[in-house]
Amino acid sequence: MTERHSYPSTPAGTGSGIPDTTYGDDHPTDTLATGEVWAGYPPEEIDEFGRLYPDVDPRRDRPITWPECLAIAVSAAVMAYGAVTMNLVVLGIGLALLLFAAIAPGQVTARRIRREARDRFPYEPWAESEITHARRARVMVPVIWSINLVVCLLLWWLVPAEHSVIAALIAAVCVFISICLAPGLSPVWRASR
Repeated sequence: MTERHSYPSTPAGTGSGIPDTTYGDDHPTDTLATGEVWAGYPPEEIDEFGRLYPDVDPRRDRPITWPECLAIAVSAAVMAYGAVTMNLVVLGIGLALLLFAAIAPGQVTARRIRREARDRFPYEPWAESEITHARRARVMVPVIWSINLVVCLLLWWLVPAEHSVIAALIAAVCVFISICLAPGLSPVWRASR
């Protein structure tokens, strides 16, 4: 659950390098029976996580699935088609589908429980933090959405009205592919890990 440090089996506070932390009379140090020391967290909190969330493994996240990714990509493509053709009904339907496709995966029970555990125990080594940092998804996802927006606006502005349907189809396909391959949204990145 948390990172363990191995120290010599000498009492705390005697120059052994073991942190001298006291949590009351019941737990004079955070040294375990094996001579290992938990990284500064009271044993009560360590046991509490395992007791409250036995099915949650902080090192294994719940990645987005292909159907969820495809739902987001299709709704974004519908929205792009509506934006390029300036059909506000199609644009609104695409936006509604996109909101539903983005919010629905977070309502899955296992993800809700995991999010609650992450909020209550932030010191655990959560896989989501490592993935976000390693893949820079916090930067790439907004950049991809911004590029898609600029492409749709340029196609709407520059393409004549008689070719707007073809331009809208091209925009929809480009948006679909870019969302399907976006880091943080696509399961393809998970397979290469």
